[in-house]
Amino acid sequence: MEEFVFEFSDEAFVETLDDEDEPERTKEYNQVDFNTDLNEEQLEIVNNIQGPMLVIAGAGSGKTRTI
Repeated sequence: MEEFVFEFSDEAFVETLDDEDEPERTKEYNQVDFNTDLNEEQLEIVNNIQGPMLVIAGAGSGKTRTI
């Protein structure tokens, strides 16, 4: 049986992207206009500042877009 040795480092392995390197899909999501792209129920969730909120809704109802 082979032994695997892992070396850990304190270096951060975070690669940042310049604005021009940002994928198109990410740019699209960054440009959400909440007032026109979300319905009344979704806006209520987005504007909730009371704490955690449970969202129960069917498939394709916009849960992911809301959060």
